[in-house]
Amino acid sequence: MRKPEKLEELLNAAHNVVMRDGVTRLTLELVAREAGVSKGAVLYYFPTKNALIGEMIKTHLERSRQLWMDCLVEEPEGVPGRITRAWIKSARECEGTKVPEGAGMLAAIANDPALLSIIHERIAVWKAELEGDGLPPERLQVIRYAMDGIKFCELMGIEPPIGSDRDQLIDYLLRLATPGGSL
Repeated sequence: MRKPEKLEELLNAAHNVVMRDGVTRLTLELVAREAGVSKGAVLYYFPTKNALIGEMIKTHLERSRQLWMDCLVEEPEGVPGRITRAWIKSARECEGTKVPEGAGMLAAIANDPALLSIIHERIAVWKAELEGDGLPPERLQVIRYAMDGIKFCELMGIEPPIGSDRDQLIDYLLRLATPGGSL
């Protein structure tokens, strides 16, 4: 067995296991086998399955945040709704299962709901940023809950909007997040 080059290799292996075998089959042994390393190498980075899942969640949230910030660069400064529009646009980059890190969230829910505190903390920060974006609160709530619904349906595989239906929904939410945009 070889030593993993990076922590990312183990996280990718964990995501592969969850995507292929399901959340309930995620074990440190399977992650080691998937990464081609010893279980000891996995234990060096992740002393417990919950530590691994926590890192999967953090990685997913960090990548989501990076997509959001990448989209924010394209939005003009000083225009109300720019942070919200960037958030909506970032959803175009991770339709469906293109972002397998979401499997970490499923793993957290199935394994230990206490791990959801990681998600709650990040969402509280993001919510505060969105609330300070200059949009009317009721518009922001509609946008936020629609986006959360899209993401949840995609994560759970429960009839998510796809293709042109998804694009039209995203476009509508972008109009809602634009000053003077139509309802």
